[in-house]
Amino acid sequence: MRGFCEADVLRALDAGKSTYDSAGAVRCVSAVRAVQCDCDAAGDSEAIVDACHQAVAGTIPDGGDCSGFALSCAEG
Repeated sequence: MRGFCEADVLRALDAGKSTYDSAGAVRCVSAVRAVQCDCDAAGDSEAIVDACHQAVAGTIPDGGDCSGFALSCAEG
């Protein structure tokens, strides 16, 4: 499953449907590492999702066709 997700996100990035934020990626990795150290993964899952969503953002506005690309819809 991981390989599929990675390929889908990379395809969206290559097509310009998503953008990559390296600082967001650092926050994502830091959040995952913090959970590995504290045994409360269930309690920290929202923090991980929030941090990791900062790494890749969609560029397709509300009402646009986001089908076929992971993380391609802009939030808001």
